[in-house]
Amino acid sequence: MRARARNSERAQVVPLLAAVVVFAGLAMIALGHLGGGAVERAEARRAADAAALAGAAEGRVGADRLADANNATVAGYDESGHDAEVVVHYGQARAIARARRDGGGIGTRPGDPAPALRAALARAAQILGHKPHVVRAHDLVVDLTADGYAELEPRAAEAGLCPSAPNQMRVCGAD
Repeated sequence: MRARARNSERAQVVPLLAAVVVFAGLAMIALGHLGGGAVERAEARRAADAAALAGAAEGRVGADRLADANNATVAGYDESGHDAEVVVHYGQARAIARARRDGGGIGTRPGDPAPALRAALARAAQILGHKPHVVRAHDLVVDLTADGYAELEPRAAEAGLCPSAPNQMRVCGAD
């Protein structure tokens, strides 16, 4: 009778042990997927940060280059003034990063406003009490809206700006 009781207990333990092993295996697989997703999201954030910094310094070409170097792809790029925003895909993960280029000199790109023009526009803002209505500022030239030009033109010389074309001024003496 005792042998039968032991065999009966063993018979009950084996399926329970098998269920525990299967459950543990499934839990490990689920944790592996969660961990892999976390790694992908971290890599996407890293690639997006690098691409945004490169975008702020070098434009879209730099953002694409850095994203590619980090095995990611640029899914979206927006540049506004000194700010660059990049959307990056890495595997199944997606990340967004923003960067701002500060100052001038090192890190300026061809076509950016020269330091003399930035100084003249800052002086114009002081004279007018607000920033002039700029359409585009590049090198030593600034394109203004018609209203912005009309407002700044009478006092442009005080800011170091000289009219050069309709709705356009350049740093005085820069030819």
